[in-house]
Amino acid sequence: MPLKSVGTILPLEVVALYEHSDGTSIATPVDRGWVRLWKLSEWRAVREVLKDPKYSAVGDAEVFADHCDESWWYALDVASSKGAVYIVDGLRPPRTVASSVLAFLEDVLADRESIYPKEDAAVQQ
Repeated sequence: MPLKSVGTILPLEVVALYEHSDGTSIATPVDRGWVRLWKLSEWRAVREVLKDPKYSAVGDAEVFADHCDESWWYALDVASSKGAVYIVDGLRPPRTVASSVLAFLEDVLADRESIYPKEDAAVQQ
């Protein structure tokens, strides 16, 4: 039986990950992204977390992880079979940070710049 999030069948790599562990209770070490994966029961649509029109294009994506006690969030595109991962921070427009959850986790553990907000991006106030 496939795991579902809000009635959506999840990409196979997410199912495999969540069959072994339903999220993490603590974040990865600071030098390994400082990211916590949420329990499936904690997942929320972007539109519920950030009630801001600039996130309407990714409003159905599911927030599944955060950086440093929710300084910003990562959302999974549950509409596609692979599931791109977006960064949403409440300040800047959403941006794709990885093509899949597996690619995202590799970037987190390598502490790559791609998982962080772009400081030079326009911040709308």
